[in-house]
Amino acid sequence: MEELNEKQKKSLKIIDSNIKRLEKMIQNILTMVKIKNAKDYYVMEKFNLKQLMLDAYEDRNILAIERGYDFRIDIESHNNMIYADKQKIRVIIDNFLDNAFKYTPEEGIIIIYSDEKDNSIIFGVKNSGAYLSQNEIEEIKKPFVQLNKSNCLKGVGLGLAIVDSIARAHNGKLIITSNKFGLNNFVVSIPCL
Repeated sequence: MEELNEKQKKSLKIIDSNIKRLEKMIQNILTMVKIKNAKDYYVMEKFNLKQLMLDAYEDRNILAIERGYDFRIDIESHNNMIYADKQKIRVIIDNFLDNAFKYTPEEGIIIIYSDEKDNSIIFGVKNSGAYLSQNEIEEIKKPFVQLNKSNCLKGVGLGLAIVDSIARAHNGKLIITSNKFGLNNFVVSIPCL
């Protein structure tokens, strides 16, 4: 078998990247269907939210350094034990971070954080990026909706719809805010035990 030339290697790399993107899209669609159709889809347990968030932070820290992001973690010293589906909470955190890494400009700010407020645990991601109007915020919560706010349109627009469904299944809510100074805030609030 002959060795691949540079053009062939580049083509294979593009194919591999597209396969991974399609696999993620299919997984998101399957997750959305499961969330809407299965009551027993959630495995509730008590776990340490702080550790889960630290793991997500560490998973992306090298990429953040490569892209020149000011990537921080801000976890308040509240009771970090929560009762929820650990895998689904990680899906929320990963979705928020995936979006932040897609839409934050070079040398932008990304902050992963948690706090306790009004008898609820809140956790999310703040990032610098394009201002989102209230109409745009309502639109991006819907399945298959993406905004044309950057040159990067990867995915099918299911991530925030999945986050919203998971939050509601935990008697919580997805809250998105944006200010004209370029800071967007994606947060989930779930009741404390």
